[in-house]
Amino acid sequence: GVWMLFALGLGLLVLVPAGTATLGRTRHRVAPMAFTRLPAARRCPRSVHARAGSSTERVRWRSGTLGDIPWVASRMFQEKMNPILTDPSRFLLALDGATIVACGQIRPLGDAFELASLFVEPELRGSGLGSSLVERLLDRHAEEGHGCDDVYLLTLQRTTGFYTRLGFVQIDVTEAPSPMQLEYSIGRQVASVFAGDSLAVMKCAGRSLTK
Repeated sequence: GVWMLFALGLGLLVLVPAGTATLGRTRHRVAPMAFTRLPAARRCPRSVHARAGSSTERVRWRSGTLGDIPWVASRMFQEKMNPILTDPSRFLLALDGATIVACGQIRPLGDAFELASLFVEPELRGSGLGSSLVERLLDRHAEEGHGCDDVYLLTLQRTTGFYTRLGFVQIDVTEAPSPMQLEYSIGRQVASVFAGDSLAVMKCAGRSLTK
C-alpha cells in the first residue's frame, strides 16, 4: 500500500509509476491516468477457484489493451498499490477462460527497466502463477533485445524471498537507477509508518532467459 498512500498523500492525479505488486505474497506498482470512479473488483468465478494451487497450464497469456485499464486499476486500488497506469501494451495478462487472473509489467526506468504492477488474484496465490508471470515478463523482455541485468524492482523487505527465488538479488539503493533512488527516498518513510516494513531494492542477477 506504500505507493497509493504516497500518491494520495501528495494529492497527485497523474504520476509517473513506481513498481511493486502482489504475486505469491508480494507487492508492486503502475503510471499516467487521471483518477476516475472504478468498478469494484469482482471475485474469480468458481471454476477458477477450483484450480487454485494446482496446474497453471490452462492459463493463457496476452498483452494488455486499453480495454484492460479498468480491471488493472481496480486491482491496484484493491491492493492499495499505486493506481496510476502506464502504457497498457506493456502489461502481460494471464487469463483463465475470459477471466483475467493476473497482471504485471516491465516498464522503462531511465536507462534501465522496472518490474512492476504485479498482481495475482488471491484465490490463485501459491499456485505458481506469480512465478510464471515474472518468468514470462523477463522472457518477453529478452525477446525485445534486452538483458536481464537491466531489470530492477522496489518492494517491501518481507517480500524479497519471492524475488530471490526468481533470480533477483538485493542491492544498495545507490546502485539503482536515479528514478528508483528518488522513489526509495520518498517511499521508505511511508513504508515504515503505514506498512511497518522497510523497502528493498533488487536487481535481476543475470539469470538465463532461455527455456
